Amino acid sequence: MNYRKYELLPALDITTPTTKTLDLKGLDPISRIIIQTSQTQSATEAFSEHPAKIIQKIEVVDGSTPIFSASGIATQAQDFYRQHGLIQNQWYDKDSHISRCNFRINFGRFLFDPVLGFDPGRFKNPQLKITHDKTAGGTATPTAQTLRVELDTWDEKMPSLTGMLQFTEIFSKLLVVDVNEPINLPLDQTIKSIMLQALIVGCNPADTFKEVKLDENQGKRIVFHDSLYDMLPNLPTFLPYEEMLYLYSGAGIVANRFCTSSFMNQIAGMTSGSNNLTYLTLNDGGRVQLGGAANKKFYALARGYCPHGAVSFPFGDPKDIADWYQVTHLDKLTLNTLCGGWLGTAGTQQVLVESLRRY
Repeated sequence: MNYRKYELLPALDITTPTTKTLDLKGLDPISRIIIQTSQTQSATEAFSEHPAKIIQKIEVVDGSTPIFSASGIATQAQDFYRQHGLIQNQWYDKDSHISRCNFRINFGRFLFDPVLGFDPGRFKNPQLKITHDKTAGGTATPTAQTLRVELDTWDEKMPSLTGMLQFTEIFSKLLVVDVNEPINLPLDQTIKSIMLQALIVGCNPADTFKEVKLDENQGKRIVFHDSLYDMLPNLPTFLPYEEMLYLYSGAGIVANRFCTSSFMNQIAGMTSGSNNLTYLTLNDGGRVQLGGAANKKFYALARGYCPHGAVSFPFGDPKDIADWYQVTHLDKLTLNTLCGGWLGTAGTQQVLVESLRRY
């Protein structure tokens, strides 16, 4: 058997918010970590937030050194941009249904990459840390809620790994309208991609960021400088995100529900029973608003762009390591973001860098 799936953590109750720490020392080389949450909603409670926010933070560390560090929604966005097409969320409002969210950490260019993967034997004290909070994911009283972790590992066919892909949050700060934010990027590793994220209800990323600029050595060379509206359609990562939703409308009121895409959202579906929806609107920033004469089940296919308010800027051929962004010779690399004037509520921007860590 060349490869196998290894259950690192069987289903564990997570109704009490905490950080779960799992040791990775002594394990076979890992190509992918899969974290899955499962929650059974009560018969009457609808999600008041996106359920992926249950996972507040995911870290792979070696002692105090981060190898992977991102929120749950940033992890999902990065996985989408890396592995377009895989289902991440299956979720249902009310009715005692089970909702599941998947969070995948990819250490190679593809599953079982023969040269890139996470080898725990290369580190002194490798650990996986998962911080969870059911209320952050919009479910206060689930009848059941669990967390499980599965690893895709090599078995008899041991790879000759030369390194791994690392993904870490390097910047997080409150957005301020019409303020340019210069962010110095790390120069110690080859960069595969940069992800910019700001999830704000009512705002898509192109409204949140009027301009994005990347320059080398204090502006001596401009890598790119444009409005995000003009850049997005031309990015190779600008691909549609699709998911099935099972939602409840409000009874005589407008009910806020949630989806994963945050830009150019479209939705098509049907209701159960004889009463149709009287109100349906799609907001940027990952929100759906539903209203009806009574509580109605709404089955829908949602489609849009920029999952969880994230935009990915890739560099070079994603499968050709030699074609990625070589930055170690630079004195300075700066990402500048100019916040737009469409902020409906206060929000935070995050910058995350995917880089090549060599062994």
